[in-house]
Amino acid sequence: MNSGKGPSFPKKVVPAEQFSDSLIVRIFRKTKETLQAPIPSDPSFLGTLPTTSSPAQNGPSGKEVVQSIRAPFSLLLITLLLLILQNTSVFYFDLGQKLLFVAGILLIGLPHGAVDYLLDSGRIDARVTFKFVLKYLALAFFNYILWLVLPTLAVIFFICYSSWHFGETDMQAWQPRRKSPLKDFVWGIVLLGIILFGHAAEVNHVISFLSISPIPFTAPQATAICYLLVAFALAWTVAERRSAMLLSVLMLAGGIGLPLITAFGLYFIGQHSLNGWRHLTKGMKTSSSALYLKALPFTLAALIFFAVIYFAHNHVLLEYKENWFTLFFVFISCISFPHVVAMNKFYRNYFS
Repeated sequence: MNSGKGPSFPKKVVPAEQFSDSLIVRIFRKTKETLQAPIPSDPSFLGTLPTTSSPAQNGPSGKEVVQSIRAPFSLLLITLLLLILQNTSVFYFDLGQKLLFVAGILLIGLPHGAVDYLLDSGRIDARVTFKFVLKYLALAFFNYILWLVLPTLAVIFFICYSSWHFGETDMQAWQPRRKSPLKDFVWGIVLLGIILFGHAAEVNHVISFLSISPIPFTAPQATAICYLLVAFALAWTVAERRSAMLLSVLMLAGGIGLPLITAFGLYFIGQHSLNGWRHLTKGMKTSSSALYLKALPFTLAALIFFAVIYFAHNHVLLEYKENWFTLFFVFISCISFPHVVAMNKFYRNYFS
């Protein structure tokens, strides 16, 4: 007996030939297996656990994971910089936003909508067909007639299909836990609500030229609704655990302090168009340079059209100088409707 020391047990000696099964080696093996595990499939939240799926079923690569955070973070920094410039130097604020938006429209805004003719087939070598042009013009003309006959309904229709389209693109980029068309639409309503209610006075000024009733809320009420939507979006972000979504909500909240066209431009170019362009290159399995070449004809046509509108606005249609932005907005809404339809078909064919 070993009094005071408790019972003793015979020591087990590990033979040399069984040393490979020792604790140290087993820890080494486990560490090696962990390091060789696949990259986490969640591109938007770095804190999620790694997946156990096979390499063939893995999510985005490490580069895509970094990109999913880098782009919205950069956009948030640009928003904060514009807020600072707006309150310190009007000259540099105007210069900065003009340079950003001209570059953004040329590099990503126009090109992302100039390849719609490729989306039916999803092939980079597809050509423009008469059927495509006819369908595109018919959808745009339908929207134009709606603006002429029922402008209030046209505004509601525009908000609905824009919400659907913006939400669909964002959710495709963020990959929420349970993706659905309803979730896409609700997110689109939330983000447009933040932009529109956050700039209610400017929105009312634009739609006043269309004989449409203004937003039926006082300025304090519209502001309160805007911040309630921001709070709801933040809560949604926490539930989804998506850091890119969080950065987007912070950018939209920062945009409340900027002019309407600036706030919308930041979202449209820096988030929507950029995400849409990435989806196009991925879905059609092509490079950005190849897609740019395919977008060039319609991009140049759009630039020529905008140049004509600018000239007419400053030299010919002087009687419309006050409401030219409203007319331009109606035109953009008309041509965006067939784009929304084309992109929805693309997402269903290549990402569903």
